[in-house]
Amino acid sequence: MTLEILILLNLDVPDLAAAEACYCAAFGLHPGRRIGTDGTELLGAVPIWLLAKPAGSTGAAEDARSYQRHWTPLHVDVVVDALEPALGRALAASMRA
Repeated sequence: MTLEILILLNLDVPDLAAAEACYCAAFGLHPGRRIGTDGTELLGAVPIWLLAKPAGSTGAAEDARSYQRHWTPLHVDVVVDALEPALGRALAASMRA
């Protein structure tokens, strides 16, 4: 018997529409399935779910979400062939969001 493993990345975001626009533009992802108004699956190299969670709300850990600089419930490394073009796309996408 072969055990298949599925890994989902779930990112809490304060603004779902802005996050979707930013991640799609920066990483070439595209929207997939949606969970009502609170969740969007982004498809590309690996499925990523963006989950709308307002600042101040709590999850399994009782710490309140703050969305301050360097706060995120998940650390994601992105591997690219060339840093400068990828960095340019990411910065341009973040300015539009």
